[in-house]
Amino acid sequence: MAKMKKGTKIFLILAVVIVVIAAALIGLVRVGQSALEAMTTGAASYTALERMDLTNTLSVSGNIQSADVKKVYQEAAGAGKALQVNVEVGDTVAEGDVLCVFDSTDLEKDYEKSRLQAEQSEKSAQISLDSAQNSYNTGVIAQEQAVRAAKQNLEAMQDALTTAEEEYNDALEDYNSGKLELTLQVDAEYTQAQYAYTSAKKVSNDLYLAMREKEHAAENEPDNAEAQQEYAAARAEYEAAQVQTDNAKAAFDAAREVYENKDTQVESLLDDYRDAVTDAQENVSDAEVALQEAEEQRELALHGYSNSVSSAQIAADQTVTEMNLADAQENIDKCTVTAPAAGTVTAVYVNEGESNASGSLLFVIENLEELEIVTSVREYDIASLAVGMPAEIKTDATGDTVYSGQVKDIAITAQKDAYGNTVSSSNAEFDVTLSVDPGEGGLLVGMNGRATITTDSTEGVLAVLYSSLGYDEDGAPYVMAARPQDDGTLVVEKVPVETGVETDFEVEVISDALAEGDLILDDPTAVAEGTILPAVSAQGAAQADAPAGQWQVTIG
Repeated sequence: MAKMKKGTKIFLILAVVIVVIAAALIGLVRVGQSALEAMTTGAASYTALERMDLTNTLSVSGNIQSADVKKVYQEAAGAGKALQVNVEVGDTVAEGDVLCVFDSTDLEKDYEKSRLQAEQSEKSAQISLDSAQNSYNTGVIAQEQAVRAAKQNLEAMQDALTTAEEEYNDALEDYNSGKLELTLQVDAEYTQAQYAYTSAKKVSNDLYLAMREKEHAAENEPDNAEAQQEYAAARAEYEAAQVQTDNAKAAFDAAREVYENKDTQVESLLDDYRDAVTDAQENVSDAEVALQEAEEQRELALHGYSNSVSSAQIAADQTVTEMNLADAQENIDKCTVTAPAAGTVTAVYVNEGESNASGSLLFVIENLEELEIVTSVREYDIASLAVGMPAEIKTDATGDTVYSGQVKDIAITAQKDAYGNTVSSSNAEFDVTLSVDPGEGGLLVGMNGRATITTDSTEGVLAVLYSSLGYDEDGAPYVMAARPQDDGTLVVEKVPVETGVETDFEVEVISDALAEGDLILDDPTAVAEGTILPAVSAQGAAQADAPAGQWQVTIG
């Protein structure tokens, strides 16, 4: 194509601009003429008010689908090949029917192996628990014996202290009474002390031999807790007896010294008794410390035994093992795949002799008696919908057949994208679900359905066209009524109204000042309130018994 010259372009642009301006001027002239005519003559058309049924609807579309769809997946991990498939597409199944069976041979072998290992582990753990419990019981006895021996030793030291204090007091009393010759008393005390020391030494020697036997047994069996505990108890008894022997020897030495030094001064004798009391007090203190240590050792030992028992109990607990076996058995059971609900099989993805990975889809079961349509509704219309509103559904495949339904669910948020974010749009859309009654049949899943939802309806109400409504400055609605006069003329009256149900063309008007048959101006702004209109022709009479219609009056 040849290039247009620059001058030619400018010329054409100017020509177009001139034509547009000329057309605009002609339009303005015509508008001005129309406005002038409207100022000099008026034309008012009105319609007789009648009662009618109003219905407001919203049209949507979507695919027919089942309201109850169950997808059956391969849940058995490690299952073998499909041994049998019992259903095919179109079959009707009941809940619990066996759909297919996978080979579970390897799973059953693994289960049996795990079960045998669990039994062996349980027996071994029980043996350890019994051993720990026995050690605990033996340890309790040994520690109690040690504490008891320490208590007995303390009691013996306390008795020795009491004796020493009494002997000291008796000697002091003799001294105060002037008895300087104490030969008989000293002899008796010497003999008694000697006997006590000999007896205590014999007991100590016997306990020492017994302790050595226990010590020898403990050394030969270092892992035998019972032998160790018996040795500790024997040693504690020997040490307590040795303390008694030492005390007896000290008493004997003191008595012998008094016996050998009968002529010594009484003050020296009193010093000896005083020293004996001091030694006895120290022995009591040592015995108290020994008892405290024995009790502390008992607590520590019992705590250790208790921990051993607790550890053995934990090891013997088969809860986790039983749970694992239960899971394994459940996995085996899942090799037999059953229908989770009643319905019709609409898809099969498993074949006999083939394997299906865990988590793969096997079957689709749908309830074809419960159908629905999932559609989307614009933000502008969503506020007019409510759950339970009736709907009529048609499809191209079923022709004029009308199926009933109702609004089943309305999404609480606008549609979201694949990442879960609300779709940002100037006109957001909301998912709406409609239930569909299949009626006598004909509907198939996947058909394109058109639904008409009745959002509002009323019967036998007074209604006018939208164009007949006027609004005051405050937004209050009104209509202009042409009231018949005795002379046959009509007087225009402004009637405030309330509005009700609205359709695409009509709106319900409510007012005690309106009645069926009233003449309502189609344009409430055509004439002012109080305007007198000419009499209506015979063809357009506004009598109450006249049929509703529309009349036009020219005002000159």
